[in-house]
Amino acid sequence: MYVEQNTDGTVGGSHFSLLYLVEGLDKALFEPTVVFYQEHRLIPAYRQAGCEVVVLKKPAPLDFKRLFPALAALSKNPISNALAVMPALALQKALNYLRGFVLPSFECWQFLLKGRFDLLHLNNTVLRPQQWILASLFARTRAVAHERGINKSFPALAFILARALGA
Repeated sequence: MYVEQNTDGTVGGSHFSLLYLVEGLDKALFEPTVVFYQEHRLIPAYRQAGCEVVVLKKPAPLDFKRLFPALAALSKNPISNALAVMPALALQKALNYLRGFVLPSFECWQFLLKGRFDLLHLNNTVLRPQQWILASLFARTRAVAHERGINKSFPALAFILARALGA
């Protein structure tokens, strides 16, 4: 199974590189599934190459200041900022972590178990598909990541999870 995590709307090198890779697979030996997080113009070519294509939705992060405009006004007063805005933003952060990492990790784990995949290939980086790394550990599915970017540093969670790749 391949995961293309790009969601910025571009269809570039990582999409084409992955397409060339799956086109070259011996379909008598491999049954590739490709997961995307957005619809794009190359999906028909992936299907023509013999891939099952799945498009998952990423939850949009919560933005309490947009949802509750009064928070912006409250943030101007130090007391109301400390009593209302800061706790609201802490709750927002916790909910976004739950919605953006914890719950998707379980969904990815279920996806891996259901598909009984032998190998998970993360096509972009070790930075974004962290829920897939965690899911691969739970599902005992080997995982590799193709680091396409040049990163000078990695967040602690990415570093910890990356060490588990291929284990």
